[in-house]
Amino acid sequence: MSSQYEIEGRRLRLELRSVDSGSVVTVANDTADERSDKPSDDSLTPEIRLEGFSVDARFVTLRIGGRSHRLAYHRDGKTLSIAVDGRVFEFRPYDEDDAPEAVAGAFQREIISPMPGKVLEVLVSSGDTVAVDAPLFLVEAMKMEQTVRAASPALVERVFVEPGSRVGPGDTLCTLAPVED
Repeated sequence: MSSQYEIEGRRLRLELRSVDSGSVVTVANDTADERSDKPSDDSLTPEIRLEGFSVDARFVTLRIGGRSHRLAYHRDGKTLSIAVDGRVFEFRPYDEDDAPEAVAGAFQREIISPMPGKVLEVLVSSGDTVAVDAPLFLVEAMKMEQTVRAASPALVERVFVEPGSRVGPGDTLCTLAPVED
């Protein structure tokens, strides 16, 4: 089985195949170095031997090299967010018809929490004007922190949370109004 995903602006191909002692996941970077025809150093193809795995409502547990690795995850539509060592990685299925440029900077009126947790910091106030990629909130779940950012220039209309607020995935943190560039 093979699938393509976009993570942090790179296109990755994941292949899963069965072997006698479990499964092997091969990860390949499908993005070549734009400065040359050669693949980038990131295009090395690591293989990960999975001895087993389990999934529940909040965690996936992978057994690799005799050790269990428990990773928090959250699914929002087609996007899968996985927390590893305090960083959150968002995997989106890659579709040639959904070029990243087509959605980059798209205006979002409601800014929502990407995961259940606690609001650590509110970095904006009603009336603030924010730029593309401006940090708006810092949300924590199980010692993992994720910065919620603006997708486009906007005016902060209303903030619904404060530091210490408990939020669920999809809860509205604030509303925005579009502004001219």
